[in-house]
Amino acid sequence: MHRLATNLVLTRTYLLFVLTSLCVYTVLWGMTQWLQAARGMSSKEAGLLLLPMSALLAVLVRPISRRNLIRSTAPGRATGCSIEERSVGRPLLTAGCTG
Repeated sequence: MHRLATNLVLTRTYLLFVLTSLCVYTVLWGMTQWLQAARGMSSKEAGLLLLPMSALLAVLVRPISRRNLIRSTAPGRATGCSIEERSVGRPLLTAGCTG
């Protein structure tokens, strides 16, 4: 806990992750529940309605992430080298995306 309190970069990273996860959870779970309850859709219809949104986000994430909007000033961080440029980066990213 002490490390988290003294390392602001790590604290901000965890906070960003929690906020992002909360937003994704709210949209994916809350919207389907709302569509079923308020609009009278079946769970299949509500799920299929989310597919275009998911596809659009998948297309938009790559160019946005390449802008490198979040930068770290943490000591010991390898600068100028992304995970894709490392030898194990691309296989790990591929394995993570394919489940």
